[in-house]
Amino acid sequence: MGESRSNDGKILAITSVLRVTDINAACIYYHDVLGFEIAWLWGEPTSFACVRRDDSEVFFKLCQTTNPAGGGAGLYIFVEDVDAAYEELQGRGADILTPPTVCAYGMKDFDVRDLSGTVLTFGAEDSAE
Repeated sequence: MGESRSNDGKILAITSVLRVTDINAACIYYHDVLGFEIAWLWGEPTSFACVRRDDSEVFFKLCQTTNPAGGGAGLYIFVEDVDAAYEELQGRGADILTPPTVCAYGMKDFDVRDLSGTVLTFGAEDSAE
């Protein structure tokens, strides 16, 4: 538990990611019923979105089913260096689902599955832009 680690993969923030089959419907519901503002939408058609209320955000990720590997929810973990975080977690034996990939929404991220099947996405802004 007290094991030291490199700070290169420092966690900066964590936000929830809800896997949904209809992002537009999810955004409208969160806006109209729960009082969130639609912060941004990515893709054509939309495949990733964010709603915000006060200082909190919820991400939506388009999935064919709301029960993919990892269930209907996940966490997006913002890190300082996505490649360093990937190397660290790979070295620790994490169940890595995808390698670091530059995404259309301007982030470079990768997915890890925890013991309960929840998908944790580790990402950072893509510095290649």
